[in-house]
Amino acid sequence: MKCPECGADNLAGAGVCRDCGKLITARADSRMPGSGVLRSFGAPARSTTSAPTQVFGKLDHNDVAQRMRMEYSDCQRDANARTMDAVIAMLQHFYKPQMSIRGMLEEAANLIQRQFAIREIAVGLRSSSDGMYRYEVILGYREEAEKAHRTLQYSEKDFWDESRWKSTTISRQTRLFLTEDTPYLEKEKPTYNRQAMLGLKRTALNECLEADYLDTTIPGQGGEAAGWIEFSGTRGGKLPDAQAIKWIEFIACILGAAIVCYDIRRIMARESAKKVV
Repeated sequence: MKCPECGADNLAGAGVCRDCGKLITARADSRMPGSGVLRSFGAPARSTTSAPTQVFGKLDHNDVAQRMRMEYSDCQRDANARTMDAVIAMLQHFYKPQMSIRGMLEEAANLIQRQFAIREIAVGLRSSSDGMYRYEVILGYREEAEKAHRTLQYSEKDFWDESRWKSTTISRQTRLFLTEDTPYLEKEKPTYNRQAMLGLKRTALNECLEADYLDTTIPGQGGEAAGWIEFSGTRGGKLPDAQAIKWIEFIACILGAAIVCYDIRRIMARESAKKVV
């Protein structure tokens, strides 16, 4: 019968709804004529040891925990749950006495590439010594393209220079650069990963061409960018979807918090060392 709460079909005429867990009471017409026995609707339910027992007319409190454990176990197969587990693992860097920003950047880049099937990804940081931005972690590129990335450096002003790098704003953190807008300077062209794919025409709105990429800002203190995550399309040749972009923005914010925390720890350690002297 249908659950009066959520409308789900249930095999038994009374008991606990398999979807929402609400109690289903038997209707008057659900009893077999001339007897007090409840009539079953449809095929009899298959009995399993893992499924919660349905007690007609009342709830068994032991089923509450069993149901929650089963739902949690099923949730682990969901893509978002797997991404969340990977982010939680990345957060363990905060609990280490000596936080490794480099290690965290590498873990974040691997997480993004693995969870969202991103073909190429590069993470850049602002140097504390000269204030310039350089690529630190690079994944998915040919050796020549990776070396070309490492020769580049940018200023804070370069980040927002639309006259040189035309882009489309997707959100407060993310911008999209399309090949039709020629988003590469002459000195950046050696960073193309697949030179032979240049010049192809776009055939679908979600298609990712060789020179397409997105930049997501890693927020820092005082509104400055601490760095950025640069990523291409997926291994299937598509632009990342909105959900992937939101996850990458979330990861970028975690990296920003880690960098701020690292700087604060370093300042505190320096001040502590002065007091000892």
